[in-house]
Amino acid sequence: SYAYGGVINLGQPNSSLYTGSINYVPITRKVYWTVELQAFGVGDTQLQLYQDQPAVIDSGTSLIGAPDRIVSNFYASIPNARNVSGSEGFYEYPCSDSNLGIQMTFGGQAYSIPDANFVFDQGTDENYCVGALFGNGEDGTGADQQFIVGDSFMRGVYTVFDGPKASVGFAQLSSSAPTTGPDFVASGSHGSNSNGGSGSGNSGSGSGGGIFGGAQSSVPAPRSMVSALLMGGVSVAGAFLVLGA
Repeated sequence: SYAYGGVINLGQPNSSLYTGSINYVPITRKVYWTVELQAFGVGDTQLQLYQDQPAVIDSGTSLIGAPDRIVSNFYASIPNARNVSGSEGFYEYPCSDSNLGIQMTFGGQAYSIPDANFVFDQGTDENYCVGALFGNGEDGTGADQQFIVGDSFMRGVYTVFDGPKASVGFAQLSSSAPTTGPDFVASGSHGSNSNGGSGSGNSGSGSGGGIFGGAQSSVPAPRSMVSALLMGGVSVAGAFLVLGA
């Protein structure tokens, strides 16, 4: 089963959905909503990023895509993480590792991704979870080495897409902001949404879970299916705002 949430506001921020101030991060490219990702870490490990690391903030993307090198180093920092057989670019890790400590830094502010939001699906057995971060096939140098930052991150923040300011803003969700939990919950480890002030997200269950299909499929998906998986639905971010010119 699925639990839907999220809010889109047009024209003006809804102060009831966030706390504190909005941290506006300038757009670095005039293509998409691209900002600089200043830091990316898991646990005590800070990943080496490309210079002026571009990151597209995309409410139409479900997961988080990143250059293969960075993704490989990310999962190497999680004990017993491994490639998902037959699904290039995807990794799985023990569901019992329930304190990953994932953070992304934009505009000088670090934002945490709760473990519950990082679970994409059940892995190749019931003790493994597929992570929301996947390798997007980029592995060279230059401007193409971008992140695509989707709902796995946006569920935990209030996001503002501000055209006149040419910036993307982030703020801490308030307790009244709607959120959604993962579609799959494994071994009780991710049964509650740990967003802090982000409200209580509902979760579906996947007792017979499978790769990329919840309880309905155990067949791994090749990388060629990634775009379809990512673009298949409307944003389930906690809340976001679009400001026009």
